[in-house]
Amino acid sequence: MPLITDADEFLVTFKSSDEPDAMLGVAKLKLTPEGQFKVLWKLPVNSMFYSARSAQNTPAYKKYFDQNQPDPDFKYFYLLPNKNLLVMYLQHIAMIDTQTGKLLWIRKQ
Repeated sequence: MPLITDADEFLVTFKSSDEPDAMLGVAKLKLTPEGQFKVLWKLPVNSMFYSARSAQNTPAYKKYFDQNQPDPDFKYFYLLPNKNLLVMYLQHIAMIDTQTGKLLWIRKQ
């Protein structure tokens, strides 16, 4: 996914664990003058499974979504002009402050 926030900083997604019901995470990385990557912050986004297809048979997924199955292929990441990140995935909408790595809010659709 990488989204560029500044000339040498970008956002990437990651899997919070190796479990089937792992959560989606977002991290901000910086490319140093030496060519190394420095993690500025990491944020696991609870209630957003990293892989809906892997998680759909787990108890956590079944409990959370019950009868209403989300579209597992729809993921939308949009970097707003104020550099907040809008994430739409698995019937959720979240806003992340890309300067601090804080989850500003999350709503279930």
